[in-house]
Amino acid sequence: MHNVLKSFKRRLDFSALFLNTDPSESANTRSGTPQTFKKQLIGNNALPYLFVWLLINLVTAASTELYSDEAYYWVFSRFLDWGYLDHPPMIAAIIKLGTLFGDSEVGVRIIPILLSTGALWLLYRLSQPVPAKFFFVTVFSMLSLNLVGFMSVPDVPLLFFAVLFYYCYKGYLEEPSTISGIILGVVVAALIYSKYHGILIIFFTILSNPGLLKQSTFYLAAGVALILLFPHILWQVQNDYPSLQYHLVDRGASTYKLIYTLDYLLGNIPYHGPWASLVLLVAAFSYNSKDLWAKALKWNLIGTLIFFLLTTSKGYVQANWTLLIVVPLLVLGFRKLMQWTSFHKIYLRMCYVFLVAIVAVRALIISPLASIKIERLWEFQGAEQFATEVFDQAGDLPVVANSYQDASLLSFYGTGDRIVPSLNINSRSNQFDLWALDGPLCGESVLFANNYLEGDKVIGRKLSQKILTLISSFPPVAAFEVKIVEVTKKQSDLTLVMQIHLTNTKCLEELKGTSLKVDLWKDNNLIKTHYENIESLLRSNSDQHEPITLLIGQIENQPDHISLSVYFEEFKGTTNTLARKDL
Repeated sequence: MHNVLKSFKRRLDFSALFLNTDPSESANTRSGTPQTFKKQLIGNNALPYLFVWLLINLVTAASTELYSDEAYYWVFSRFLDWGYLDHPPMIAAIIKLGTLFGDSEVGVRIIPILLSTGALWLLYRLSQPVPAKFFFVTVFSMLSLNLVGFMSVPDVPLLFFAVLFYYCYKGYLEEPSTISGIILGVVVAALIYSKYHGILIIFFTILSNPGLLKQSTFYLAAGVALILLFPHILWQVQNDYPSLQYHLVDRGASTYKLIYTLDYLLGNIPYHGPWASLVLLVAAFSYNSKDLWAKALKWNLIGTLIFFLLTTSKGYVQANWTLLIVVPLLVLGFRKLMQWTSFHKIYLRMCYVFLVAIVAVRALIISPLASIKIERLWEFQGAEQFATEVFDQAGDLPVVANSYQDASLLSFYGTGDRIVPSLNINSRSNQFDLWALDGPLCGESVLFANNYLEGDKVIGRKLSQKILTLISSFPPVAAFEVKIVEVTKKQSDLTLVMQIHLTNTKCLEELKGTSLKVDLWKDNNLIKTHYENIESLLRSNSDQHEPITLLIGQIENQPDHISLSVYFEEFKGTTNTLARKDL
């Protein structure tokens, strides 16, 4: 234990904390003449750059409204749990911690800003012996890091714990002891609690070093991680694995399009930094080392890029999904780039060009020009005005939104502690489906914020037009529990045996014009849709827990799965899938 602690203390040596020096380097070799020291302080000292990073992100956080996803995660923090449909609970926990000091934009973002600053410090340490100026000019010119630098999204704790994992893994390779194994296990759990993409780091690290499977301390680390992750695993089991269903089944596109792959190949790497990321990618690929730690970085870089390339077979890959490559990209890329001394001036000059462009983008995010109608620039403005107009018109009426984005922004910028429900009609699954916050509103008059029905028009986020529709008798969108018991086929007729339960029986009168929608699928293609009036089904079945048999009718092709949802005439749309069964 003494040796392990000594090793970690050596690697955290304060004399090398911010200066671009090796911890073992003597103070005499760093002092030099006053002029040399002044040049070293400006060129090699990391502290001023970290301070600038922290300051500009705090200013940006205080000067912009929440992005819709940030507001969504803020709603998470109002319902703390061990898991959510979209993400693990880390982002909710850190937002809850930050808002203890103030329920404002800065409160929501303060912990992620500190984590992004800490991630850069650790990443700078791992990138030694690159000069601080070289490192931070590169970072400041990278779009992806600048965007997550001030935002409260799961990618920020993911980045922090990814860097911390590599840092601790390096110490583990030096001294694979009980203490280092426990520390590694804790970091692995934190990594996965941040975002499920953290599993990729663990997977590719093991592939890079199969010898880990022969070490008892590796299984100690795995055991510690599993114990810490057990509450989240239990939450998944108790809620019928909603995250697996969403990420692995519901989220994929029904058919492949070439544009998915082209968008990934042509847009993903440039998103991280049109100049720096491309140069560092070439440098990282050309860097060779037999060192196990460097090998883990390279396996993660290449493996992550290939994994998401394959993922394009299911649809678009969002640019932020590959944020994990930033760590090996910088560390390995700088190791090789430092050898290309004749290229350094050109590289830095181009980084400065893109740094200026990043500054311009930040300025437009803080204060977008009215003449520039780029939606992304307006993501951080207009939500408060939108909420004011909605609640002024609603008066004492409850407000319901159709999208989780609008519901979250209205909840954050609305008055009081009201959380606005989201119906998600003709929309993707999200955590609001599990919360079912609209259940108590059955039969009441509500103001429905949407973008497709008739009503009064207001300006929403991203300069989009929103419609406020008065619903005089709100139907029970979230009041159904549906279970498929059995699906049988005799000759060409398909029969469905199911259970349907109305959790709020007083809502039965509001079900007129509401239908159970039965979809039959084969190879992700819809081959038949059948509608059945729900009110009639429930009235004919006095005991709602008894199975109901439906004759779907003749089908030509054998479906591979069946899904059930509810169609509401009032909203002219369908809920998310309530039940699904493979055949």
